[in-house]
Formats: sequence, C-alpha cells, structure tokens
Amino acid sequence: MKQLFRRIVIPAVFLLALGLIFLPMIFDGEEPAQAPLTSRIPAPPAVPELAEPVQARPVILADTPAIDVPEEQRAVAEPARPWREIPLLDEQGLPSGWSLRLGQFGSAEQARRMRERLLAAGYRAYIRERQVESGPSTLVLAGPWLARETALDYQAALAAELGISGAIVPYELPEF
Repeated sequence: MKQLFRRIVIPAVFLLALGLIFLPMIFDGEEPAQAPLTSRIPAPPAVPELAEPVQARPVILADTPAIDVPEEQRAVAEPARPWREIPLLDEQGLPSGWSLRLGQFGSAEQARRMRERLLAAGYRAYIRERQVESGPSTLVLAGPWLARETALDYQAALAAELGISGAIVPYELPEF
C-alpha cells in the first residue's frame, strides 16, 4: 500500500496543487496589465515638392563651322604622353620594366659613391651585386621604368646633365 501511495497519490496531489495555482491565472479573462507605449520616432520632415523637370533637346546646327581655338588660348594643354604607362606582361604575368645600367665596379665603395651622386641629382638609383668570371662586381642601375621610351628619355637626360651614358637593360627582380 505504501508503494501505491508513493507512485500514484503523491504525484496526483502535486499536479492538483499546480492546477489550483495556475488555472485561475489562465482563465480569469483579464488581459495582463501592460504599460502604454509611446513612440519616440520623430515626425517626418516637411519636404517641399519640386516642380517636375522639363527635358529639352539640345540644339544641333549642322551647318555651323567648328570652333578652332589656338593652342596658346586653350585652358588645358594636351599631355605629351599619357600620365600612366600601361605595362607589358612577361611570360610569368609580371610587368616588364627597363633600367639603365650606368656602371660596373669591382669596388663596392665606388658603386655607392656613384649611386649617392645619382640620388643627389634626383634620379632613382640602386645597386646590384653580381658574380662574374673575374670575381664579384657591383652594378649601378637607374630606374626601373615600365616603358622603354621613358628609359630612353632618362638616358638622354643623364648624358646631358651628369655626362653618364648608360645602357638600357631589362629590369630583373632581385632574388630572395
């Protein structure tokens, strides 16, 4: 009998107590009290309506001659060459460039002095170490540039300004 009491009667009493507590809340018929909500959204701004735009066709006069403005009076002069050169890609898909080889020295100190002279004159210059049959040598190069024509211009400028004539060579990426 004790076992029947523990298995059936105690859970039934527990469920009956829960029902007596919660059933009046569910079936009392009143809505739960909620605080009235106020909107904090501002009113839409007053925007004046604009008149509908009227589309007009341009007037084209076929018989009028074109206006020829002398080059001195033009507001914008046409550039001698494009401001940005479009590079050509090599077989690896990298842009190919050009440099000026200005000297090859057995002494690294001589190469550094020449590079400093070029940098002081406003040219981009760099040094590359190279191993040749007679031993290590140091190259002094200027550049690189994407277009060969730009390298030709700098070659002429270096010859005129500093008296240095160089050879145009393809730019090689440094090995890491």
